[in-house]
Amino acid sequence: ITIAQGKDNGIFVTGLNKESIASKVGLKYGDQLLEYNGINLRMASYEQAEWILKQSAIENTVTVRVQYNPHRIQDLLSHIESNSPLMSPVLHRGYSSSSAASNFPSKSQQQDSSYYSYKAASACLPSDQSKIQDDELKYAPIAEDANEEARLIHIVRQPNTAHLGIEIIGGNTVGIFVSDIKKESLGFLQSGLRCGDQILEYNGKSMLTMTLEEATLELFKPSDVADFYVKSNSGGFLRAQVEQGDHFYIQALFDHSSTTKGDLSFKKGDILLVKSTLYKGQLGVWYAKIEQGENNKEVEGTIPSTENAEQELLLHRTSSYNDDKLKGRKSLFRRSKKSTHGHSANHSRESSDSRPESEYAPISLTLSNSFSSGTYKFVKKHDSSFPRPVVVVGAMTEAICDKLVMESAALFSRCLPEICTSSKHTIDRCVADGKYIDYKMTRKIDRYECITPQSIKDVVFGKLKHCLLDINPSSIEKLAPLKLYPIIIFIKYKSAKQIKELKDGHYIKDKIPTKTAREMFDNFSIIEKDYNKLFTAIINCTSGLSNLCNDIKHCIEQNQQKVLWNDINPA
Repeated sequence: ITIAQGKDNGIFVTGLNKESIASKVGLKYGDQLLEYNGINLRMASYEQAEWILKQSAIENTVTVRVQYNPHRIQDLLSHIESNSPLMSPVLHRGYSSSSAASNFPSKSQQQDSSYYSYKAASACLPSDQSKIQDDELKYAPIAEDANEEARLIHIVRQPNTAHLGIEIIGGNTVGIFVSDIKKESLGFLQSGLRCGDQILEYNGKSMLTMTLEEATLELFKPSDVADFYVKSNSGGFLRAQVEQGDHFYIQALFDHSSTTKGDLSFKKGDILLVKSTLYKGQLGVWYAKIEQGENNKEVEGTIPSTENAEQELLLHRTSSYNDDKLKGRKSLFRRSKKSTHGHSANHSRESSDSRPESEYAPISLTLSNSFSSGTYKFVKKHDSSFPRPVVVVGAMTEAICDKLVMESAALFSRCLPEICTSSKHTIDRCVADGKYIDYKMTRKIDRYECITPQSIKDVVFGKLKHCLLDINPSSIEKLAPLKLYPIIIFIKYKSAKQIKELKDGHYIKDKIPTKTAREMFDNFSIIEKDYNKLFTAIINCTSGLSNLCNDIKHCIEQNQQKVLWNDINPA
């Protein structure tokens, strides 16, 4: 076959070899190619269609959906006769304008097709046994005017659960588009919706960044009216046909083992790239690829959606609880049987089995609530192009930071504090307002050294060095608005004695009293317990200060090179 691009895009059959398979299965001159192997060609350009057809040249079977469209083929002929730039000489090679006109169907032949009806043809081109099979007729006007303004479509739903009869494609990266409208549906009878329309809003909710699953569930919700705010977007519509509509990252908060073929196993902490939230039209089934995990293998497959994952965890925990409950009963029964009095054994079994069901109900409710956000965490990829600040938490941090700055000046620097003589109450208010990150008394105990957000940025962006921060762990979260993504290192000691014996002739000059070392050890043990989730790494102090600083530098270097995954709200 030979094809040509219409005046306003769209692909048309302009030539057929009579002995070809395409001709035998029913394709004819003037047919518009609506879909090719499921890819929408309604608003495609010639270059796009040519690329799509070439991609499937090696396939044994292709499915083509066509529509005989006499109105638009007449426009196409006028361009052939006038050597319109919309036509490529390659498209109608071997066909002159006169021969094309002679092959144009008569008016009687044109009457078997309506502008709004899509005649489905399943054409297995390589097979001689191929034949056209009429599919269920679907009615979907084509959005043609790319420059038209957005339109408001109002549909009354009676009852409020009535199916709208429209099909959608796309996702959070390309947008949500109308892909089909079923015959005699509300979407066809009451509205001016058209194929290729992008749904900007539905009942007041923006669909610009909704996933396909979210948009589908939104359309399923009962409502007395369905108000669509749509706009023709042929380019986006074609992109939605050939690309994955959804694209976002999540971090798994639980372990999942595959149970069926094609299911993806992953571990807690793995980063997954979700490519589809409505895989093969199945609600509750996502398709994802492991982006970063323990085994670092690029594996992909289906995973449960957030809701299905919550149910999976709930069932698992409930099952585990019932197993523990059963074990408890058996254990209690065995202990009771050792008694010489049969009544005691029977009483023990009754006391266990006769507990009312309501006693266990609160546990199920608690599990359900705890899983509401315990399945996946939505994250965003961030490549740090600047030296990340470093917060060192633990005993002897001042000596550690001094040594790093003095002996690795090209990598590390301290920020210049702002000296303040205000009252503690005033400074605390400034910290609460975000003016200061943290503060401490000067050595003379007469003024305050206050760390400002700008002083940290001056080191990171001005000097291009790691800014070493010796701040209270409670102030770490105040760094989040700066989006500098600090590396937080906790120094762990085996005992108070190890702190006392940590020596360095230059940076630790004074001997640490036993009582002070004990207070340090106890204090930072509590801090480790309370702030453990904030730490990027925990470094065990095994020997002297020099080895400890080398371990810290190595840790910083490793984390600086890592890809950052920052928490975000769902797409």
